[in-house]
Amino acid sequence: MDRITAARVFITIAERTSLTSAAEALDMSRAMVTRYLAEMEHWAGTRLFHRSTRRISLTAAGEETLARCHDMLTLAEQVPIVGEELDGRLRGNLRVACAPSLAKATLTRAMAAFLDLHPQTGINLQVAYKTINL
Repeated sequence: MDRITAARVFITIAERTSLTSAAEALDMSRAMVTRYLAEMEHWAGTRLFHRSTRRISLTAAGEETLARCHDMLTLAEQVPIVGEELDGRLRGNLRVACAPSLAKATLTRAMAAFLDLHPQTGINLQVAYKTINL
């Protein structure tokens, strides 16, 4: 099971103090919420909630796990931010296959301009009169 989703489920259960309420908030079945909680308890190696028929509350291990889950979700939410910082910069290799006349007439200047604009890229140019499977 996905630990990030399990952490979200665990946090929602702790905030709402109800498995049913957490299931509704997360748009999951109660059985799925119970499975995620069981998996969290398996990973933690201990029970995370005191349960009775009417009430659910965190154990001492549950409170510590709750803090760690908040930290984990904070880190998980920052991952797209790192990707956004790199947006706009092309990286990698561009493969181009063409006939010699096209390469000589047009592509040499275009490739030079492209490499000036995107220095983190490379170009693999294959010049031939035959069709090449890139």
